[in-house]
Amino acid sequence: MTVPRYGVAQRQFILDLRGQIDIKQHACFHVNDWRNLTPAGGKCVGLTSPKKIETDSFYVKSVASWVPHLLIPKHVPCCPHCKKNTHVDTASSRWVAFPKILYGMTSHKYLDTKLYPCRACNREFTGCHKESLALDAQVIAGCFNVCLAGKHAVDAELHSFIVNAPDSSSARVARHLQKLCSDTHFSDYQIFLHAVRAERTKSAPANKVSRFDIRQPTMLAALDEQMANATPVNRVRDGLTREMRNLKWRLQSARAALDITEDGPARNKLCFRR
Repeated sequence: MTVPRYGVAQRQFILDLRGQIDIKQHACFHVNDWRNLTPAGGKCVGLTSPKKIETDSFYVKSVASWVPHLLIPKHVPCCPHCKKNTHVDTASSRWVAFPKILYGMTSHKYLDTKLYPCRACNREFTGCHKESLALDAQVIAGCFNVCLAGKHAVDAELHSFIVNAPDSSSARVARHLQKLCSDTHFSDYQIFLHAVRAERTKSAPANKVSRFDIRQPTMLAALDEQMANATPVNRVRDGLTREMRNLKWRLQSARAALDITEDGPARNKLCFRR
């Protein structure tokens, strides 16, 4: 069984969002942007709320739910195998196993969609299948502005930023994106500190395993195990090893300082060369 590449809180948010779409159908997108369905928590809520915020909600990412038959009036996606939509059963559609990672300018989100069965060829296809999107290009033009790859996707903003920077090298573009991500994460970190200072976060239980993910031990459990293995003999051995390593480094440094040959370090030749 394939394990999703996100935590328990992210998985629960995706499941809750899918349940709302299945119940409300078209009405779910009357007031919500399918490209940015945000979670109810974390940095998306104010600190004046009487309800405290779950700490796990701060890392939950938004979701882009592409369900074409619910977003475009009277639209049925074309089957990429038989090139028709006359036998596509939208009522029997089901959600994909795991959403794609959708990369943006400063962070990422998840691109979720459904599997549509075709009764003519008895095969299924996803709502964001490339050939299906190409067949429906005239209908969905301007609605689905996402660049697709194998296991991930890129939104229109990031794609435009990279493509429209021909005068910049790839390394410079990458450094600029890294700085944007760093600024965003630092801002999120400050928001989290404000929430902690205002006592608006729920305190996790003080145990060795988080109650949100019983498979992941905390740092205290790792330190306890390390201290348990630190017997007196091991502590003496580790201390001697550190001293030997420090003496070795000091010896190498002294030899390099006295080396005035042609192959020696250039910084040491200035003082001793005649």
